[in-house]
Amino acid sequence: KILDEMKKNEILPTKECLTAGLQCSLRKDFPSEASSLLEFMRHLGIVPDLESYRDVLEWYSRTKGWERSLKHFDDMRVYGPIPDLACYKHVISACVNAKQKLQAMKIFNEIFEHGLLPDAECYETCIRGCVPSGDFSRLFLLLRQMEKEKFEISDASHNAAIIACCNGNNFEKAVEAFRIMDEDKNRQPSIEAHESVMVALSETGRVDEAIELFASMPEKGMEQTTRTINICMEVLQKHERADEAMEIIEDIRAAEMKPHGSTFQVCSRIMRKAGRQEDVDRLSRYSREPNPMSTKKNRR
Repeated sequence: KILDEMKKNEILPTKECLTAGLQCSLRKDFPSEASSLLEFMRHLGIVPDLESYRDVLEWYSRTKGWERSLKHFDDMRVYGPIPDLACYKHVISACVNAKQKLQAMKIFNEIFEHGLLPDAECYETCIRGCVPSGDFSRLFLLLRQMEKEKFEISDASHNAAIIACCNGNNFEKAVEAFRIMDEDKNRQPSIEAHESVMVALSETGRVDEAIELFASMPEKGMEQTTRTINICMEVLQKHERADEAMEIIEDIRAAEMKPHGSTFQVCSRIMRKAGRQEDVDRLSRYSREPNPMSTKKNRR
């Protein structure tokens, strides 16, 4: 409001005043206002300081405002101040969050061109960006570069490699990477990595191994989420393994839990295809039962 009053009265605000307004906008979660102030400073011929740009870019790195992030970054490259490594990291993160992998890699490569060296966070953000498209070849290249630079590779990047291989239909590579990680006592594949490898094992005809992997999760202290259970059910559906599907339902009920409605639906399809109407009716009966956990809470 103060800045608006100054504009109306044709009073030119100082750089300090505009910078304070920008910081206030970010604290109140108004990034569009902060962006407008950066552009207004440019219009007045004032060069915003590096910290102001860094703060705005950081905010956009947590959202999907990658286009606005790139616009400010381009302004920095043309008019100054010169972006530092933190600015590059924020722009790369904004692109990755918006699934703009190619743009993220372009910015990543510019780091070297401008005489800077990316840190482990830069590499791992780009690795994360390779997962949705299944670009495992680029991902493994980044991992090799990290090893060459003596950076410690996090569990998140190892998990990303497994999931990217599955997304890119390189199922054998996914299983191999999973086995290496699973056998390392200092690392543990994530739930998502387990789910991806269950699919990979199914696609390569190793259904028993997929079922064993699913069954081993509680022993590792990992939760079998509804998504995990449904992925296992879909594996069983594809390979017409009705007995194992009913076993999973009975195991869940034995643990005094109720399977999710979507789990009942997948299992019912398996039973219908197998011609097991009795089991279809039983599943229908189970689905109408009250949730044992809710009953316990009400009793308490």
